[in-house]
Amino acid sequence: MKNFFILFLFLITCFSTSHGQNNHYAAGFEIQQSIDGYQAAIRGEYGFGNHSAAFLRLTATEFWRDMYGIHDDENGVGYGVGLGYRYYFKHRKRGWYTELRADLWRNEVEWFETENQIKTTGITKVVDFQPAILFGYAFHLSRNLRLATTFSIGDQIHIYTEGAELSSYGVVQWGLVADVKWD
Repeated sequence: MKNFFILFLFLITCFSTSHGQNNHYAAGFEIQQSIDGYQAAIRGEYGFGNHSAAFLRLTATEFWRDMYGIHDDENGVGYGVGLGYRYYFKHRKRGWYTELRADLWRNEVEWFETENQIKTTGITKVVDFQPAILFGYAFHLSRNLRLATTFSIGDQIHIYTEGAELSSYGVVQWGLVADVKWD
């Protein structure tokens, strides 16, 4: 993970020095919803060139998997960090965009299952890697205020599990991002 972060910073530096115009910084928040939970995040963004931006986000999550988990019920909370790259199809970072994102999560999941009228419960701690591709539309509400819609498709990969096995599956989310940008 450390090498990935160093490579990410190196690429941002290369792109930002080679595309000196239209660089910006932005800070804001986002909310993502899925069929089984939500994420709330604060984020920082560095935009470079006419179409590109890289970002870092710090995220909290809450989820519930009562219909399609390995156990009868899986409820969890956690926190994570994510890095990503966003490409705007229109000049000046507005309109339609696509985004690649990689999140690393630390979650704690309470679960239970019932078999032969015997209820078993437990807590599992898990570290997840969650890569995703997003699509969205960015609105400029003013010179410095932006609002963007998001729709993402990704995967949840358990890289460390302490406790009982948990469900792992594809992730579909939709949401909003609001931020303030400055040069």
